[in-house]
Amino acid sequence: MIISYAPLVEGAFAAVVAASAGDSLEAVLNEANEAAALKQEQAN
Repeated sequence: MIISYAPLVEGAFAAVVAASAGDSLEAVLNEANEAAALKQEQAN
């Protein structure tokens, strides 16, 4: 089981888009984590 620290909605959306494109599990997790970083940048 892999757990991401990404926010639920943003992380799920990014993961679904990456997974539907056929990306690897590592790439899907990376997309979810990048969504978290973007949200954190916007909050600052």
